Amino acid sequence: MKYQITATITRAGGLPVTWLRNSDKKLTKKECEKMVSPRRRNMNADISVEKVELSNFVCRRVGV
Repeated sequence: MKYQITATITRAGGLPVTWLRNSDKKLTKKECEKMVSPRRRNMNADISVEKVELSNFVCRRVGV
């Protein structure tokens, strides 16, 4: 089965962006937030990680 994920991504200081992704497995909102969040390269560095919020999250089955 295939899944289609849609959501609106909002980052601090940015405009909302519509996001669409196809997946082979069903994903949760938390898994998708982790996917679209910036990754930290150096865990020892004092880098502030911006918060990413997903709204209007839908993961639905499409096709076979």
